[in-house]
Amino acid sequence: MPTALPTSIILYEHDDDGVPFAVQEIRAARWESRFALPPDPLEADVRVVYLAAGPLPCEAPRWLAVDIEPIGLADGATRYVTLRDGATSGAAPRRLWAWSPHHRGPSAALEEFLLAGATALRYPDPPPLDADRQAEALRAFARGVPVLEPLIAHRAVALERWLHVAFGEPEAFAEAILLARIEATAPGDAALMRFLRAAVVPHGLGGAADLAVDRMVLLEQASPWRALEGASMTAAFAAVQSWQRRYRRAYAEHYRHAVVERDALLRAAEAAEARCATLDRLNTITALGPPEGAAALAAARDALDALVAMPRDADAEAATTAGVLLGEANGRAAAYLQATEAVDHALARQLRRLSAALAACALRHDDDLRAILDAIALSKVDHLDRVLDERLAERIDALLTAAARSPLTVVAQQFPEVTLANLEAAVDEFRRAALHAIDASPDGRTPLGRAGSLRLAE
Repeated sequence: MPTALPTSIILYEHDDDGVPFAVQEIRAARWESRFALPPDPLEADVRVVYLAAGPLPCEAPRWLAVDIEPIGLADGATRYVTLRDGATSGAAPRRLWAWSPHHRGPSAALEEFLLAGATALRYPDPPPLDADRQAEALRAFARGVPVLEPLIAHRAVALERWLHVAFGEPEAFAEAILLARIEATAPGDAALMRFLRAAVVPHGLGGAADLAVDRMVLLEQASPWRALEGASMTAAFAAVQSWQRRYRRAYAEHYRHAVVERDALLRAAEAAEARCATLDRLNTITALGPPEGAAALAAARDALDALVAMPRDADAEAATTAGVLLGEANGRAAAYLQATEAVDHALARQLRRLSAALAACALRHDDDLRAILDAIALSKVDHLDRVLDERLAERIDALLTAAARSPLTVVAQQFPEVTLANLEAAVDEFRRAALHAIDASPDGRTPLGRAGSLRLAE
């Protein structure tokens, strides 16, 4: 089981458009693939990870920056290095923010949210005009109201960002306060109004298009503003209850289809997990180069956990279950398919590396025909997931590491002693090994190193 996240802090900034965003700074001993999963949107928008030691991941999402902890960096100091260009700049968080999966456009200012909230809190009486008094009244009201309690702890930019993320616009914030007021005296009425607002219905939904139209009308009729004015809501609530029954029938059918799709994915998950495990083991073979698909592996396993956690039946008391929206595809299934596809691409890249490396080992044989046949056979690693375990991975790594040693070492393995009788053969082998090492080298050269066992004899 993964341990808790290492030490982290949250920093807040505004972008050039004045939109607040949050940077999660993590300091960890070593890289963990789960760092590549998006942060909780209520917590942060982008992430910067400082590692005590390498290696750095060979790939990362564009909203994530990773660097080795600089020696002597003072507490609270910041230094961001992105994997894309290695640049160091105070503006780097803004570059990450542009690629955040939680990126938001401009919204209302903090003062507008406070005024809307204070208006809803005092309605139908007028609110206080001073922003500090508005904030103080809202914080006092928020105690004991779970959806509003972050008001108590957040200040300044942190408060503004939370309002943007949790509510989007001042009107939604005001409505949440109105519903909390109604809940204090009529919890059933508040629950009914919340259900109506949470039950999003797309227009043009086949077989239930009238649900969307009727919902828009009912949102006006069952308004919390009207309820707090003292207007009679009996007819409006009765209409909402009738609509709710129709919605639940349509949603239950839609959710059943989502569960059927989920079950099909889970039946195929064993094979997908075998591919994930194969990629994990191939990534331990250092001779193949940098690991591949670390972020995809973390995303695939996270998405699989989300699929497994889906309840079999829709929650009869909630407008949605497991994030499944009426008339829309299951987001959890889509995330799992996308992540496993990324894993398959990364696995294919590692298998190509492995087949090329094994074929190169086979081509070291003296018998050209035998070498070619062995190379072709060894390059067929399509079903490696059936046999690749930790022990085999270690053997492959040792083989490829040995194959990558200097030409003199290669010659020394085949010719522990060189005499006049085998000198020409040893020279020919050295030429072949040197040419192979030069061809395989990215800069067209190879070190000779030490050939401890190579001895010349007269």
